[in-house]
Amino acid sequence: MFFGMGTSRIAGLSLLLLAAALILTIAFSFGVTDANVFERDEVEEFLTDINGNEALFVLATALSIAVDAVIGLAAGAALYVLFRDRSRILALFGFAFILANGIAFLASDASNFVMLKLAEDFVEKGGPAGIGAGDAVILEVARAVGIFGAMTAQVSFTALSAGLITFGVIIAWAPAGAVTPPWPFGWLAVASGILGLFTWLITVTDGAFGLIIAHALLTLAWLILLGPWLLLRAPEEPEAMPARATAG
Repeated sequence: MFFGMGTSRIAGLSLLLLAAALILTIAFSFGVTDANVFERDEVEEFLTDINGNEALFVLATALSIAVDAVIGLAAGAALYVLFRDRSRILALFGFAFILANGIAFLASDASNFVMLKLAEDFVEKGGPAGIGAGDAVILEVARAVGIFGAMTAQVSFTALSAGLITFGVIIAWAPAGAVTPPWPFGWLAVASGILGLFTWLITVTDGAFGLIIAHALLTLAWLILLGPWLLLRAPEEPEAMPARATAG
């Protein structure tokens, strides 16, 4: 599929696929449940919702795995190739952060499948001998698994944020290269990355959920703007719009 497309167009297509997969994953996840596994009195609702929306939950998790293990890594690798002539070290760090993001989120994805089995045990089958369906022990185990999954997701957000900041710095400030997107794209990535670093506040206050939403929206905006720019860029052009600054 990608043969003969050129790195710029591969990167653009990867970013657009990434944006589409993220939108679908978020939509499917909210369609499963809005219960908060951090709240003890909502864990039962969380498991019941997962068991009742098993197909949607599996689909959301499968899409997430595709993003973390394939599409995201392809996008990160393509961005490294595109921007390494502008700053090889920053481009390498950017790809490393995207790779770390994928690895951490895969651990969170794995916890989802554990949660799926716990939901089935709680609602229908029960656990090991002596632990029946609806037992409070299953609730406590599920809460621990859910918190682990949420914390690995936060680690992933931190790595992704660092990657966004790194590629944003290249776009906005590094010397112009063969591929030089408009400098505001860089500022957008940096802003999204900074917001992402503060999403850890969700561990101490529910009010920080707004930061997660803002981070997701800015990241999607960056993907949706940069993706078409790279995809439609004429492959024979040696350079695009000059960067705003030429600082090293």
